Amino acid sequence: LYKFHRKPSSLLKELPGVSIIKPLTCVDSNLAENLKTFFQFKYPRYELLFCVQEPAPHVIDIVKKLQQQYPHIDSQLFIGK
Repeated sequence: LYKFHRKPSSLLKELPGVSIIKPLTCVDSNLAENLKTFFQFKYPRYELLFCVQEPAPHVIDIVKKLQQQYPHIDSQLFIGK
């Protein structure tokens, strides 16, 4: 019974941390807004791993700006093969 009557915040603490891998290839008109949603998840522990195979300055700039806007979110940008 206790499990069903616990407060939601205690349930959130029990959730495992997750890594979200987001490969990026090109820029589309909604890229910044789409990536922003990854930074706004309502999940207690997660990290974002953005991967760009070939240097794409515009894509890299968007990711770096979002990282600056959301410094409390663990995120990394990987460039190259």
